[in-house]
Amino acid sequence: MVTTEITEMEEYENPIEAYGLEDLTLPPINRTAAKAAAEMTGKDEIRFLVNAFYQMQGDRIRTNNQIRSLKERSKDSYVIEWFSAYRQQAEDTLAKVLTYYVEGQELGRWLNSILGIGPLISAGLMAYIDMDKAQYVGNIWRYAGLDPTHEWLGKEKSTKLVKEMVSGSKPTLEEVTNIAVSLNRKADSLWRGAQDRKKGVETGKGVTTDSLIKALAKRPYNADLKTLCYKISDQLCIRQINNPKNFYAPLFLEYKAKQQKQNDEGKFADIAEKKIGTVGKSTKAGQAYAQGRLSDGEIQMRSRRWLVKLFLSHYHHVAYTLKFGENPPKPYAFAHLGHGNVVSPPNWDEETGIIVP
Repeated sequence: MVTTEITEMEEYENPIEAYGLEDLTLPPINRTAAKAAAEMTGKDEIRFLVNAFYQMQGDRIRTNNQIRSLKERSKDSYVIEWFSAYRQQAEDTLAKVLTYYVEGQELGRWLNSILGIGPLISAGLMAYIDMDKAQYVGNIWRYAGLDPTHEWLGKEKSTKLVKEMVSGSKPTLEEVTNIAVSLNRKADSLWRGAQDRKKGVETGKGVTTDSLIKALAKRPYNADLKTLCYKISDQLCIRQINNPKNFYAPLFLEYKAKQQKQNDEGKFADIAEKKIGTVGKSTKAGQAYAQGRLSDGEIQMRSRRWLVKLFLSHYHHVAYTLKFGENPPKPYAFAHLGHGNVVSPPNWDEETGIIVP
């Protein structure tokens, strides 16, 4: 019996064909079905679908790496290749649904008008950012992990901080408020987030020492949104940097040149001094710190973060206007201190609130 099976399989170049597995594929989704699925998708669903897409993409990339490794060792990978193709189909189908979801929203159409911002990045922004919780663009920056004053403490630092600032066995509202102020966080948000819970349900014990430590130790930003922002900077500052249609490229290059000039003039010497000893002396960064400078790589990343924050301010402006029917309030530095220069969103008419073709 075994011999017969082997003989039959030898007739096929790819053993997958011997079992008919090549027919086990997903039926292609047509435009009508994809658009219908997108129209039925709500805010919570789109967040799930975006997360599912990037998880699928990551799994497929890992599978392809395994296939490559097997081929380098002259090993067969028929089943894994078939499975990878199956995953690719599922990924492509989900990408179509997300694309039609974005195209069906005015905010999505504005995002699609910007070179480098494709429908998948657009879907991620629309999924992760809740404009009901973002009166100011700073709320988005903080949620995306772009606020340097918003430190992720972790359990060890959180435990130490609570021991230093809480005198009794149970934290008081004043003590929690003092901790929040020291961390540049909102006291009411920390108080609510620190309520003692069991399996997500409040126990009625209020804020305990353990629950406060647990709340402080949590990551204070959305890791998925932070990753998405890195992808945005990669598109606008690296991949599309020489494209004349890239609105953000000249702004990025100008800011980077100014940062480099300040670095050469020793304007960042105080920052460099604090970083001495954090890396090896023989590394490029270590050598730069010893000279009172930041490394070229740090200047690059500082400039990329600045550009992403500018892009997010444009996203906030357009999204706020579309949702509330008026321009968003100006940041305090602009409205009250007269600081900075305003760079208006590209492809957007601020007076009439429409996409500029």
